[in-house]
Amino acid sequence: MEIGPELESAQIEKAFQNLPEETPLPNSLKIPIFIYHSVRPHIKNEPKKQDDFDITPELLEREIVYLQNNGYTTITLDELANDLENGKLSPATKPVILTFDDGWRNQYKYAFPILKKYHATGVFYIYTNPIGKKHFLTWDQIKEMDKAGMTIADHTLSHPYFKNTPLDEIKKEVTESKAIIERELGKPVLHFASPFGYTNPQIMAIVKEAGYKTARTTYKGIYHTKDDLLKLRGILADDNFNDFVAVLQK
Repeated sequence: MEIGPELESAQIEKAFQNLPEETPLPNSLKIPIFIYHSVRPHIKNEPKKQDDFDITPELLEREIVYLQNNGYTTITLDELANDLENGKLSPATKPVILTFDDGWRNQYKYAFPILKKYHATGVFYIYTNPIGKKHFLTWDQIKEMDKAGMTIADHTLSHPYFKNTPLDEIKKEVTESKAIIERELGKPVLHFASPFGYTNPQIMAIVKEAGYKTARTTYKGIYHTKDDLLKLRGILADDNFNDFVAVLQK
């Protein structure tokens, strides 16, 4: 089971979510970015912390149905970048981005079919070292999702916590993983998510130099400007439908 590394990640990411949100600037755009990890049925007697961190397929479907019934549109990171550069929402109204971190195989089994069913799009941030291993996506699955219109984005080689990682190692993690995914997909990879969600100006400079258009953190927020493209904020999805709706209604 994936419980160990997932809960380690959850503790750090939830700490970032507890930091104060930035006050929206006058020219900011509201584009909620939801951050999911495992998508799978709950397992009997597993820790409550695990239940809180996972999302069931039924809940994910309920959330996507809510989006469609209430005029929201799932957009890509390319569309978000264009909107922020232009300073306006176009053409989608009430845009939302759904992201799935780490490359868990259950995302392919459960999340991908739901996204296709409702003609929604999602972003899958993968780190490359475990691809093909137990519990993780295979390259064939990744390529299938890419061809179906999902965005395959980078999440480093080995998912280190950048706060404790030397800059030369960060550069290796950021650039070599990008090259691997581009080689497998035969196309540029322009979007990145920092492992555990940590970033700082030095890390953002490395990410920019590597050629990424956007980079997502796990700092809490739903408003962005063009100055935030390499430090996008997001909302860590939990196991509560009402929390999801409350974010949208802010």
